[in-house]
Amino acid sequence: MNRNTIEYPQPYKVMNGWLYREIQSSRGAYDKPLCNFLPYIVREVTLDDGAETSKRLLLSGVKCTGEPLPEVEISGTELSSFNWVMEHWGADCVLEVGSNVKDHVRYAIQQTAADAERSTVYTVTGWKKIDGAWHYLLPGERYSCRTSSQAIGAGKLWKRSLVKRWHKCCCVRPAQRTCAI
Repeated sequence: MNRNTIEYPQPYKVMNGWLYREIQSSRGAYDKPLCNFLPYIVREVTLDDGAETSKRLLLSGVKCTGEPLPEVEISGTELSSFNWVMEHWGADCVLEVGSNVKDHVRYAIQQTAADAERSTVYTVTGWKKIDGAWHYLLPGERYSCRTSSQAIGAGKLWKRSLVKRWHKCCCVRPAQRTCAI
């Protein structure tokens, strides 16, 4: 993505590779700079260990110079701290000073999630109900279920001949034919 294709909803806008917020005041509208780079969400991953879920975000961005920033993976809880900016993108990426700047940049980033890929990674081994159908998950392979094209996991759906009542549950394995469990 380049800086001309990244879009944020109002009141945010991109000017010369910077993220701005349009502010309405009694003296009229003006643009307040927020940061000199354009961050956006590439992918949102839900990690499901069978007991609880957590979120991971894959972020990317573009410097105001037009130079692309490398993709960085952070936890959902790290987004609002912005410590990841310095750690992964360096001192050239600057958040402006202000009491609400971080909140506005975080909000603008989250508004880019509509265009992001979404997936679920299952790290649990055993039976798991996914989109209303039961699947037996084992570690080691990625899979996706027809019932949810967004379900991807670290486990695999395994054909169990001993459990014939699950025959209606289908899976798709990468580079393999469709099989019925």
